[in-house]
Amino acid sequence: MHIEWLQVRNVRNLSNLRLEPDPSLNIISGPNGSGKTALLEAIHILSRCRSFRTSGINRVIRHQQQELQISAGLRLPDQSLVVTGVERSRGTITIRYNNRTIRKVSEQAAQVPVITITPDIHGMVSGSPVFRRRWLDWAMFHVKPSYIETWRDYHKALKNRNNLLRKNNVEQLATWEQAMWSSARTINAQRNEFIAEIAEEMANTSQLLDIPQAELVYERGWQSGIDLDRFLSEHRKGDLERGMTRHGIHRSDIVIRQDEREIGHFYSRGQIKLCIIALCLAQDRVFRRRTGRSPIILVDDLQAELDMTGQRHVVEVLAGQGVQVFITTTGKIPSHKQIQKRMFHVKQGCLI
Repeated sequence: MHIEWLQVRNVRNLSNLRLEPDPSLNIISGPNGSGKTALLEAIHILSRCRSFRTSGINRVIRHQQQELQISAGLRLPDQSLVVTGVERSRGTITIRYNNRTIRKVSEQAAQVPVITITPDIHGMVSGSPVFRRRWLDWAMFHVKPSYIETWRDYHKALKNRNNLLRKNNVEQLATWEQAMWSSARTINAQRNEFIAEIAEEMANTSQLLDIPQAELVYERGWQSGIDLDRFLSEHRKGDLERGMTRHGIHRSDIVIRQDEREIGHFYSRGQIKLCIIALCLAQDRVFRRRTGRSPIILVDDLQAELDMTGQRHVVEVLAGQGVQVFITTTGKIPSHKQIQKRMFHVKQGCLI
């Protein structure tokens, strides 16, 4: 799948911009504040109806405007063309896909999958486990559609258990502990299988980027060798004292290591960025193998933290992924190869 045309209205300083990108590599250049990142932001909003830069849509809608509009023509694997669009005001969301109104953001996200690589990608290593869990949940959602329902079942049971803990009501705890374990067992198995698959592909993408291979370690959120419902039952006293559930899938994490050491302890920021890009490229490969569809890859500010050699490796590997890619940069993109690409220059919110 790729975007054949894109129309963006009232996204930050982009008042009315139309783009006809290449099916493979697209380079968006321009000075700081020109609207390069806003263009990637618009594609992300087309997929997930939210920005990757801020949680509030008010900051994204162009000044003195009431709503933003993003529409696109998507060329599907069977070569059919569908039109999709998102309108967001400060209080409403309207999603259309192929002349049909979409009620759930998750449905649109599944139909217009994106992988976004931003300058804060270091959070996958140095940030809170919440950052890594969010990445894992989105990655799993795209390759396993039933995952989201199991995830919701788990969090419903977790919410009910936490409510009982705050009320010091122990009589019904066992029911929700068993419900948590029922969902957690499925989620844990799916995650382990997915991470093993990602790790195998990451070995390949790391080699292409000419970086050392790192190891992915999944920590499930409670002691190994014991069922979650039993573990929660044994730790009720501490949970009751704190009024919250301290263990479970919601406390899981992913650790990235090399030679038994977490990479955040000795990798430079540039090395960390390349390692996470290798992870995202592995995610793309697993996604395509499992679904037969191609996500759109967005790379904001490629030059941040990377030297010319690192940038060249990333561009050449991305160009060979066989998916549509959008890269923003303030300068030239280095490459030793002849690569099919389309160049766009943005200045003050306009293409020039």
